[in-house]
Amino acid sequence: MTDAHGMGIIGAGGMGTHLATMCLGVPGTKILAAYDLVEEHAKSLALKLKCDHYARFDDLLRR
Repeated sequence: MTDAHGMGIIGAGGMGTHLATMCLGVPGTKILAAYDLVEEHAKSLALKLKCDHYARFDDLLRR
């Protein structure tokens, strides 16, 4: 068994949402957080992905 690889999604628009959805299908990958300059976009994607969200890029990186 392998450990899961944690990922953060940067950008919660159309492309970021599409890429996040694609990542969900990769075995051993777990999305931990979503970031977007528009906090409501990050919150919306995080709700779909059941992960944390950030409105500040440096907060995501600190995670």
